[in-house]
Amino acid sequence: PDLLDLEKFKNDLDHRGPEAFRQDLRQSRYLNVGRFPTLTINQPGHSGVMIIGYRPYEVLLQGLKQVVPDIQPVQKIEMTDYKKFWGYVTDRELSEVS
Repeated sequence: PDLLDLEKFKNDLDHRGPEAFRQDLRQSRYLNVGRFPTLTINQPGHSGVMIIGYRPYEVLLQGLKQVVPDIQPVQKIEMTDYKKFWGYVTDRELSEVS
């Protein structure tokens, strides 16, 4: 409950949400996105990467490293903290996270 400000969420959804959605649609049309999910990774002044469809973590990491070759993880996740934060997690999810 303390992670979500419900009033701010409702206000943003009512006032900022429609315009943000229109911007997303414009960007999708501009990039000729025809399949979802589609993730675009870019950095100003460099060519970007578009990853289409559901892909494993390794593919996402590879795409990210194409745009930012020297990227490094910022922290190691403790599995007990991860489980505590999310509540229920599957064995497969834990294997992907670790």
